[in-house]
Amino acid sequence: MENCPIVGEAFVLAGRIWKVRDVDEERKIIYVNPVKNNCIPHWNGSGGHIHTKIIQRIGQILREDTQYSYLQPKASQVIDDARFIARETGILQKSIIPYTERSFYLCPWVGSKTLQTIKNLLTCGLKASLRIYSVFEGNNYLQITSDLSVAEFTDELSKLQINFNDPDMVLPKNQVPRVDKYDKMIPDKLLRVAFLHNELDLKVAFEVLKGL
Repeated sequence: MENCPIVGEAFVLAGRIWKVRDVDEERKIIYVNPVKNNCIPHWNGSGGHIHTKIIQRIGQILREDTQYSYLQPKASQVIDDARFIARETGILQKSIIPYTERSFYLCPWVGSKTLQTIKNLLTCGLKASLRIYSVFEGNNYLQITSDLSVAEFTDELSKLQINFNDPDMVLPKNQVPRVDKYDKMIPDKLLRVAFLHNELDLKVAFEVLKGL
């Protein structure tokens, strides 16, 4: 869960609905009772990561013309429409799509963990070198605004080298992510290193950027 539910709130966990009867914030324990409820409960989270293999398979579906006999007509039409848009925009052939003179879309066809790492790199460790103003994250793409043109951006990227063990590459200097239950007992420096190695994929993300 990204946020702690309040007393009386219902949520889904392990396929069942639970109602919060008490919350021990100090010990990070939620006391619940199972409930039967026909109403759709609040989902307090964003789900897990999407693997790169899934994203690449989606790209393959968009490239091919296979018709899936088990789909309903409306679902087949959605795929056909998506194929048309993907081919018209060029995202199947290139990872960078220009938007304005100093803004472009980055569509690297990678999983959510790698994409998040790329975003963190561009907003932290590489922001100054690439003269980036902003990075907006969409569904499996990034919109980047920089003082560099696309050609200058990729050229500068090809020259960069980074320290893969430096949390400053992916985190603001004062940010200390607390992901697990007992993180408050761990020194901030170690938490930043743990976040770098456990929650992100820096080497793969940097390889993707260097290959643009």
